[in-house]
Amino acid sequence: MTTAQTAKPTAYDRCITGIVDLVADANSALGLNAAGTTHRVTFGYVGNWNPGGRDDRLWSIFLPHPGRVGTSEDGIGSFRTDDLEGAVRARRELAAFVKGLRFARSNAAR
Repeated sequence: MTTAQTAKPTAYDRCITGIVDLVADANSALGLNAAGTTHRVTFGYVGNWNPGGRDDRLWSIFLPHPGRVGTSEDGIGSFRTDDLEGAVRARRELAAFVKGLRFARSNAAR
């Protein structure tokens, strides 16, 4: 086993996993999981990373933006690589968004 295989996930890693899970929840709540759906809520970055060099990536949760590249206006929360506080804020914003989606859908069904 390598060190990477035995190391415990950091708080930052766990937060990123939570964001990825919430993105899936958002897509489900919006009904965007059907086969062939190309416009979804996504998690990605804008910026560059160079091995052994500078990392200026800005990670964001992007709302669907059909026909164009996502911008910061499409995002729900954003943070720099390894910024735990920023990642936690973004996860909380996304969690509130998903909670709002679920609430709206439950009221629409009434």
